[in-house]
Amino acid sequence: MSRAYDVCERLLPGVSRTFALLIPELPGGLREPVCCAYLLCRVADTIEDAPGVPIESRLACFGRLETAVRDDSRAPAALASLREATSAWPLDADHARLMDEVATVLEAYRAFPAGDRVVISECVLEMVDGMRQTVRAQAGEARHGFRDVADLDRYCYYVAGIVGRMLTRLYWRHVHGEGSLPPELLVQQGIEFGLGLQLTNVLKDYRADLRRGVCFLPISLASGLNVRDQIGRDQAPPHPLRVWLAGHAAGWLDAAFAYVLAWPATAVGIRVFCLGALFMAVRTLGVVLTAGPLDATESPKITREDVAEIMRTARAEAADDERLRLWYRRERARLDGLLAGAPEAVPGGRQARSEGSVTGAQ
Repeated sequence: MSRAYDVCERLLPGVSRTFALLIPELPGGLREPVCCAYLLCRVADTIEDAPGVPIESRLACFGRLETAVRDDSRAPAALASLREATSAWPLDADHARLMDEVATVLEAYRAFPAGDRVVISECVLEMVDGMRQTVRAQAGEARHGFRDVADLDRYCYYVAGIVGRMLTRLYWRHVHGEGSLPPELLVQQGIEFGLGLQLTNVLKDYRADLRRGVCFLPISLASGLNVRDQIGRDQAPPHPLRVWLAGHAAGWLDAAFAYVLAWPATAVGIRVFCLGALFMAVRTLGVVLTAGPLDATESPKITREDVAEIMRTARAEAADDERLRLWYRRERARLDGLLAGAPEAVPGGRQARSEGSVTGAQ
């Protein structure tokens, strides 16, 4: 293990407990590139989310990150400028440490095979471009919510759908070698996996996002209601918009389950990684729908016992498609019971997947 990657491994738990739990499940040839790829994506995410930092400063830092990834010769100057700019940002200790170590993360990334670097860099650069658009939009109406579901899905694509595509390509290279590309259906399911995970996070972190002055919910679905005032209230039953969006996320997660089964049963590590993320998201949607009163700093979360149970089951049943189908049906039935009160028609709403794939070009 290189010194640079050793730093990456130490950084990971501070910025994502979930990925720190899941990445060790991957086979050896995937752990390092997936860890470094995630950290680079997290750097972009940290720039996007930086609280109280002027938009112009964040846009400039996106440019520096982009230069460092694209151009090895210009990377040292770009990274020094990035570190200087972000050193004064009001970040927590873990994210401040990540921003201090971007050069080290890139050093680890540059040690990977050329094919892996291409896959990772394409993901990071597209993510940066999409996040740049989101940050610019936050100066206007997006601060108070996206216009519609299409805008929300597009945001989820840039933040997480791209990651699903990147992981699919990395997994395929590991399982099938470099001689072929993954089928388009599998790539699309990987994107939808990312969409489902991100939309779950949007619902879970609604209050925390409002606290930093941003809303990612679609205004058009609120039917004239004030999104900030209404969806955040803890009600019985929960607000119809919250229920509808949970159902929308569940639809993406159905595609994610099909994605898991598309990998051969012998790819146990890949399956366990995916199963852990998938079932934690399904359980989280249930918690979002049943959460009791929360103050503005809290997000509903599943318990440590839930996480431990999910990981035990994933490891035990990863290679058995029939048992996995039974497990997923049980979890979805539980969630469907909570979704039963969803409104038949939320204006502008759509949970069907019949209108084609979600891509950044929409």
